[in-house]
Amino acid sequence: MRNFSFSSFWAGCLLFLLPLGLSAQTICSDASAAEKIYLQLDRKVYPTDGKIWFKCIVASALSHQRTELSRLAHVELISPLGKRIETKIIPLKDGIGSGVFSLSKKYKEGVYLVQAYTEWNKNFGNDFLFKEYVQLVSPKENPERKLIQNLSVRRQTDGMYLSGWLSPDSLDHFHRLANKLKVRLAFGEMKDSLFLKKKKGMYRLDYRLPDSADIAQVSFVTQGRKKYSVPVIVNPEAVDLQFFPESGKMVHGFPSKIGFKAVDVNGNGIQTGGEIVNAKGESLGFFMGNALGMGSFVLPRAEAGEKYFASLRLGESGEERVYPLPSVAESGFSLEVKKLGTNLRVQVNSAGSGQKLSLRVSCRGRAYARQDVSVSGGTADFSFPADGFPEGVLAFTLLDRSQQIVAERLFFNVRKDFRLNINMRTDRPEYSQRDSLYLQIKTNEPRASLSVLVLDKKELGGQQRLRENILSYFLFHSDLKGSIENPGFYYRKGKVLEKPLDDLMLTQGWRRYKYRETKTVFSIAPEKRLTVSGTVKDQVLRKAVKNAKLTLMTFANESQTLYTTETDSLGRFRFQLMEEYGGEVKAVIQSANKRDRKRNYFITLDRPELPEIHYAYRQRIKTAAYVKQQKALREKRWKEPEWRTMDFGDGVMKLDSVAVEADRITEAARRFRARHGKPSTVIAHETLEELEEDWHYGLFSILESHFSDKVRIRHIDTGDPYAKVIGKERTFILVDGKLIEDYEYLSIPYLKSKDIASIDIYEQPDSVMSLVNRFPENSVGGIASELVRKSVGRVENKWMWTSIGLISIYTKSGKGLYVTGKARGMKEIVFSGCEPRVEFYSPKYRRLKEEDWKKPDLRSVLFWEPELAADSSGRADCSFYNPDNAGEMLIVVEGISKNGKIGYQEAEYTVRKRKRRVGI
Repeated sequence: MRNFSFSSFWAGCLLFLLPLGLSAQTICSDASAAEKIYLQLDRKVYPTDGKIWFKCIVASALSHQRTELSRLAHVELISPLGKRIETKIIPLKDGIGSGVFSLSKKYKEGVYLVQAYTEWNKNFGNDFLFKEYVQLVSPKENPERKLIQNLSVRRQTDGMYLSGWLSPDSLDHFHRLANKLKVRLAFGEMKDSLFLKKKKGMYRLDYRLPDSADIAQVSFVTQGRKKYSVPVIVNPEAVDLQFFPESGKMVHGFPSKIGFKAVDVNGNGIQTGGEIVNAKGESLGFFMGNALGMGSFVLPRAEAGEKYFASLRLGESGEERVYPLPSVAESGFSLEVKKLGTNLRVQVNSAGSGQKLSLRVSCRGRAYARQDVSVSGGTADFSFPADGFPEGVLAFTLLDRSQQIVAERLFFNVRKDFRLNINMRTDRPEYSQRDSLYLQIKTNEPRASLSVLVLDKKELGGQQRLRENILSYFLFHSDLKGSIENPGFYYRKGKVLEKPLDDLMLTQGWRRYKYRETKTVFSIAPEKRLTVSGTVKDQVLRKAVKNAKLTLMTFANESQTLYTTETDSLGRFRFQLMEEYGGEVKAVIQSANKRDRKRNYFITLDRPELPEIHYAYRQRIKTAAYVKQQKALREKRWKEPEWRTMDFGDGVMKLDSVAVEADRITEAARRFRARHGKPSTVIAHETLEELEEDWHYGLFSILESHFSDKVRIRHIDTGDPYAKVIGKERTFILVDGKLIEDYEYLSIPYLKSKDIASIDIYEQPDSVMSLVNRFPENSVGGIASELVRKSVGRVENKWMWTSIGLISIYTKSGKGLYVTGKARGMKEIVFSGCEPRVEFYSPKYRRLKEEDWKKPDLRSVLFWEPELAADSSGRADCSFYNPDNAGEMLIVVEGISKNGKIGYQEAEYTVRKRKRRVGI
């Protein structure tokens, strides 16, 4: 693929997106060329069979103007195990798109990651990935809740003990035959292990803890090699206190402003305070943090060689803990930045150095001011008008002659005039149950893209006020590395809390800024359209075929679309597609030579390089209060329509496997079962035909859609699928009792249901050694061989039969794999298409009858409209019907204009119980 250098690609493609008057010389970081991706989710907690609704906004990192680079965004749902389980391709129009993840009961409860990116942003590593964690809650009893019971820490005269009951049998039924369990314990760097004996079906843990332990990690492995681990709080009063000197270090002879952050054992900020003392114990002042554990204080004069400490008294115990402050540098530089009226005052301090410096003030990779600095053993002061810079994170960077950074301070500049003003008005201040509501919105920008989210304030209002919003993301979170706890905390009804935000800049912004000077080579171009690309080679010598003619026919949305192309001198081809919709799109590639004669060429598809998954959610330590909170949360979810009687038509009923009657199975199946035993799952022909949809490309897609709890379908780098029985390291596939050969594997995924009599799936087959012995140890090279290796693996120990699964397919003809003819030169493929727009269901109560009230409407999310466009005057409106919830409701409107102004606004209204329940 062609490489795009920063200078040429920026000058040729990006400069027209920047504000007038901006030149390449004002750009001080390549990261300014990135795109910011923001997902507005409808909430943070979901039922496992609910829906995750989201709006996607992609904008220039530098100007926040809606992107003109990327036309597609990729949104992924990632499991607690760090695995991609679903991906959506969202088409963007002027940087705006929306989508939904439709969950199902097969998802286990836990904390999932929603991640979004564009192809263009792969040029910048993981810096501009959007990440947000959401919690899935299941109405069913989770077996993991029974694994560890009554776990507690008790104090005795000889020390602290960790005690409780372990029940691994609920995680692994194989462990029921065992009578002992190996448990591993970790306390920081200290580790220990012990064997527990089973008593009345459980294992009693009673362990004396080290005196210094704050957290204990309890883990074990079951007989079936299933692992479980959980952290436990030993000392709930443990506090980690960190210090961050302004601009990087304390310098001898000058006052020093120092940010601090206190976190508990869960890594969450905890409000605390204490006293600053020197080595003699003399008090130098006091400090107090905010609700998120952050704050700052000023050390009147820092002395090199002197040691300073922070003294805390912890919780109810009154225990005193002392934390050392960073050491003081004998020489060097420091920066002080503060806002005085309408100006930003900057003071440069120098100890023992007289070199010439320069001060640069930048925002999101663009330099807005430069100032020469000459200071020797003293200070230099500068003042800049605050309205000379945009709203957001400003970087005050002190550079030496070689342009190396010697000090840096991040400061948040508040500019309300840079925002999108949003005003909203409801047609009434108060409503009754199931009344209609009309909402009118007015903005100060034409054609702004708006979203409207209406929530039950009691259920979701608290979490909405603390979670990510459009202001917190675009203005500071997207510019700082790492996650930020409760980003919505820094705004109250659109107003910035400047002191807490400055504390965030001092702590989280300390050395964690994304816009550094880099020399990026942009090797990946912006994604404008869906593409299908790959390589064509001849079947025998595997040499590239040039000038081969290819035709691609797609089957989506009950329509067919035809594309044509030719291979280049390297055998490479690329189809540029229209917006093909439907999630997975099935298609056929027909290949021919340059004389238009069909040929069975060897065609491999390119697989896009996916960004690395960094699932960094820290497992919450299960305190008694946390367990109580989770129980209350689950009880609340039971009240929602997903758990109750209300059905809006979203649900999908999963059909059970249909057993094949003994007199209907084929003779090949009868013989195979006699030798290998009874299958664990039998899928009849009628079941396959009933489950098959128009978009299914063959057998594997049906198994993936409806039998994912039995068989897992994966793809190798070429895009070709392979199948594995769940929980098995190796899977053999047979057709009419015959083990398929290496070269036949590519035909298996595309078998049609009309040709299949039944399928037997074996999770624990008998007598598999005959199959192991027959399977070729060194098969021929090629794509099928790679598929077989993925599916079967290398059988190093032929007696490890418990790790082998079987998929035995029986055709109606009984003649083996080749039951249908296949056109010459044809390859069936499946690729990911764009997500179609799905409308949020909101019931309408125009004419109510008495029997309508028998079906309760208890929605927590009342209304969701992600793509509401303001007109040329900046106005927009919408309407919806209220549910049966009584109380305060919260309206949240977020918006972004074409030129990059962003806005956030909330409003509340009341729903009362209806006195008369018939008619409206």
